[in-house]
Amino acid sequence: ARIGDYATIGNRARIGDSATIGDGARIGDHARIGNDAIIGDYATVYPNATFVYDLGFCDDYRKCLVERDGVAYINAGCRDLTLKAALKHWSANPHRKMTVAVLQAATAIADLKGLKHE
Repeated sequence: ARIGDYATIGNRARIGDSATIGDGARIGDHARIGNDAIIGDYATVYPNATFVYDLGFCDDYRKCLVERDGVAYINAGCRDLTLKAALKHWSANPHRKMTVAVLQAATAIADLKGLKHE
């Protein structure tokens, strides 16, 4: 695994072969990162995540779709919201249209993976 500058890896986290962790990324306790996974710079992955999909950087924060116990969560900066709560939170802000578009893509991905939105 290649780990970027200032990346923090939590206790008992597992990182697969050929995984790349970007600068400033934080990986929570007990998180599992699979083989050949790429987590972008400044991404935050909270504890117990079993599926992580980097949605990219928009509206000032990197967004990640993660699965915990069959539920889709969105991690963005200090936010850790279910997909449903994230859509509600950012849809109310007219300055976050790009984030809402990214969350619509995350909804399609979550549905493909069979994840609950809440």
